[in-house]
Amino acid sequence: MVKIVQISDCHLFENPHKNGYNDINPADTLRKTLRKLVAHQPDLLMVTGDISGDRSEASYLAFLHIVNDILPDIPMRIVIGNHDNPDLVNSLLAEYVLHAGEPVTHGNWHIHGLNSFYQKAEGFVSHTQLEQVKALVLQHPNDFHMLAVHHHPLPTHSWMDKHAWINREACLALIESTPQIRGLMHGHIHADKQARIAQCDIFAAPSTCWQFALTPSFAVTDESAGFRLFSLHPDGTLHTSVERI
Repeated sequence: MVKIVQISDCHLFENPHKNGYNDINPADTLRKTLRKLVAHQPDLLMVTGDISGDRSEASYLAFLHIVNDILPDIPMRIVIGNHDNPDLVNSLLAEYVLHAGEPVTHGNWHIHGLNSFYQKAEGFVSHTQLEQVKALVLQHPNDFHMLAVHHHPLPTHSWMDKHAWINREACLALIESTPQIRGLMHGHIHADKQARIAQCDIFAAPSTCWQFALTPSFAVTDESAGFRLFSLHPDGTLHTSVERI
């Protein structure tokens, strides 16, 4: 069995004392989230984007310091979110970026990263990335595969859909035609949500800071920060749960 913990949407600021929505300090809640998840001793920490809230160099250095302090021995991979600064991510965190053509493999499970960074808050995943994933799935047709991306692939029927993954249909078509893809994890919506397309379960994780209400107009909730835990089994089944601080 493979254990993966997903965190998302840390939104760290250049000023570590700055608070955001609900008077939450994102650095403080990130620390509390990591301290809670460390007990699970995951095989992989997967970060699904928006590490930074202001695209500052200091926010990424703070992230690295916090993670290395609390989880020094747990491997980490990240994908880029719409609030991130791709240039800084690819310089300061290059070793952790999970690319579509270079999955992380544990047993007979392969975890593929997709970069959905596009313009403003919208998402877009290139045809090249999807073809790279498809090629690797075909190379390992008897194994199981999971995708990690920032933007949500299915509508939430809320204000968040104004910040959509605009070519998500291409990824959904890949999922529907490729039964080996059993899961997709994403962030962006700051909420615990689950859905299913064909054989693929789709999961969102809570933010490590403030939580969004999936309502017609923008709102935040009083739910606390959290993470999602995955257990990936050799027979292709997966189990998941959400824990909050």
